Amino acid sequence: MKSVDARRRDLEKKRRKIDLQVERDHQKIDRKADRQRENIETRLADLDERQKRAMDAVSRAADQWGYTLDELAAASAKARRGRKKGGRKGAAKSKAVAKYRNPDNSSETWSGRGRSPAWMIAAERRGIPRSRLAIPQTGGASAAPAKATNTARAKTAKTSAGKGATAAKKRAGAAKGRMAAKYRNPNDSSQTWSGQGRRPGWILDAERRGIPRSQFAIRGGAASSATAPAKPKKAAAKKGKAATKSKVPAKYRNPDNSSETWSGRGRSPKWFESAVRRGIPRSRLEI
Repeated sequence: MKSVDARRRDLEKKRRKIDLQVERDHQKIDRKADRQRENIETRLADLDERQKRAMDAVSRAADQWGYTLDELAAASAKARRGRKKGGRKGAAKSKAVAKYRNPDNSSETWSGRGRSPAWMIAAERRGIPRSRLAIPQTGGASAAPAKATNTARAKTAKTSAGKGATAAKKRAGAAKGRMAAKYRNPNDSSQTWSGQGRRPGWILDAERRGIPRSQFAIRGGAASSATAPAKPKKAAAKKGKAATKSKVPAKYRNPDNSSETWSGRGRSPKWFESAVRRGIPRSRLEI
């Protein structure tokens, strides 16, 4: 077994080895960083030199044409601003007809749209009304408002015609929907049904209890139906099937209320479910 001093010497040797390796790595990193810095500095110097040569060439060309670099830069900036302001919107605004003219300078006009110019504001401050600054309109200029008025009238007439047609359709639909009532709720005389479409709740409740529809039929319903227009054969066939379906004979009767019966089809009534819960077999409820 090694002594403590021997182990200490081994550890110190390893530490020196690690320190030496770290120093070598640092030196490699430093050399690599120096090379990268030199490369960047060289490229920057090359760019500066190229820019200087380009500026000298532009300056010589401007001198040959009698301009300075500042004048060319200002003209270029003005041209860029003009291109940005141009386009479809700018063209539409430039086509506006002039409506007002500056009395002090006839070359200055205004279409009446957008921000008021300085000469218009100054004239209004002096108490000059806009009507005195208005440019007399010719026949061609007044044709546009007349055309706009005619277009507005045509649109109004078209809208009125559309509304009239919609109202006529609604009246026709309402007239078509007024079918003669064929059944009436005995508990509420205001509730009726024509026998077509979705069945109301009171009809469904009566059918569940086994009460035939004939008991709710309104007297004279056959006569009123005779005067009604003929229905398609398909609708008549559906109506006949529904009538046949409603004439299912009663199969069970409520022992507590003999007027309540059930055909055994569809959802079972409450009195039947209550009897089953009490243990009464179906055979005792049969008619």
